[in-house]
Amino acid sequence: MSRIRSLSVEEMNLGMKWNNDILTQYVTTENAEYWYSRCLEKLGGLASYHTRETDVRSHYWFRTRAENTFSKGDELLQKSFLHPPANLTGGGRANIPGSPVLYVSECMNDTLLETNLLCSDEEVRVTLLEFSGKLQLDQFLFSKELSNINARVASKAKEFFKPFYESMHGRSDQDKERAFHLHRLMSNAYLDENHFFSSLLSHVRMYVHKQSDGIIYPSVKSLQMLNWALTTRISSQCRVHRAFKLKCHLDGTNEILEVGTPSGKDRLDWSLPTEENLNVEPEFNFDPSYTPYKKPNKNIKATR
Repeated sequence: MSRIRSLSVEEMNLGMKWNNDILTQYVTTENAEYWYSRCLEKLGGLASYHTRETDVRSHYWFRTRAENTFSKGDELLQKSFLHPPANLTGGGRANIPGSPVLYVSECMNDTLLETNLLCSDEEVRVTLLEFSGKLQLDQFLFSKELSNINARVASKAKEFFKPFYESMHGRSDQDKERAFHLHRLMSNAYLDENHFFSSLLSHVRMYVHKQSDGIIYPSVKSLQMLNWALTTRISSQCRVHRAFKLKCHLDGTNEILEVGTPSGKDRLDWSLPTEENLNVEPEFNFDPSYTPYKKPNKNIKATR
């Protein structure tokens, strides 16, 4: 159990530096709690999570896979577009090796950019996934430089302040500053090149403590949209609303080659695009104001 103590902003910065310096590889399911406790000790024994609960409703996300990653016939199975098998799962921004999550984005162009497939001259398959229900989501929306965040993401980040100040009611300005700084340090971990700390936080929240269905953070390469990392429990409840085989041209345009529609139990039928099979709700067209190459920090290697 980590000893709780009040740290200054400078001490928290040093603690996070220690965490980044000492975590030189991904943790495992066996030692995750140990390393979580050690890292929290350096941050004053506290962690800052902004968790929100959604209403019961339908949620829609985009998921991308390169065409050359499919084995023959896999494109006919809906499960091929959900989380990967544990034995094929390496470490990532929000998961440790062998413990998969479902990475999704809220914009088709953004999921292509995040997977290095936008402007790639490659063929890819993109699915519009649907989940119906309620979600508990941890939000880490504060980047290193807030001025670089797209207005839409910034508006989402502002939603943090009301519950934050309600929880800090009656506390001193210094306490509020420390509490917010801790949360910002943890948010920054999701945009850093080193994924070891963010993967630890995510694994503990989603799989060890089972307090979160997923993690939300800004799109790493553009900061224009939001990304989700969702538990396998939520992933297993997702269904393909519609799927698309695309040709991602070098000029940034995407040509729809085939459309996949749900057929039978957990299967997809692929056919040429028609007015009928392209007519889906919600709107899947690309955001005309999306600017994918607005990079906030050239030092960040933006991978999932």
